[in-house]
Amino acid sequence: MKTKTILVLLVLLAFGAYSAGVVWQHGYFGFLALLSEPWGPQVLIDLALAVFFFTAWMIPDAQRRGISPWPYLGLCVALGSLGALGYLLHRGLRPLPAGAES
Repeated sequence: MKTKTILVLLVLLAFGAYSAGVVWQHGYFGFLALLSEPWGPQVLIDLALAVFFFTAWMIPDAQRRGISPWPYLGLCVALGSLGALGYLLHRGLRPLPAGAES
């Protein structure tokens, strides 16, 4: 396994565990409490933009690699960065098909 893939796996596991703990304590929609703070909307908009641009890159990349992008698109919408990390892990474990450009 490549070093990058191992790093993505470690970040996915660590951030996934942290996120699960936060959701366990505050609920899936607990982040809505941030909307009453000035930084809350800024952070949420920033995350939405980052995930949007990631998925805009991910869809053609996944299709070129023979990976269905749709499960990861759903995960990005529901889980944000965790969906992106999941795709990057899958991408790192799957070799590029012969004839496809990297």
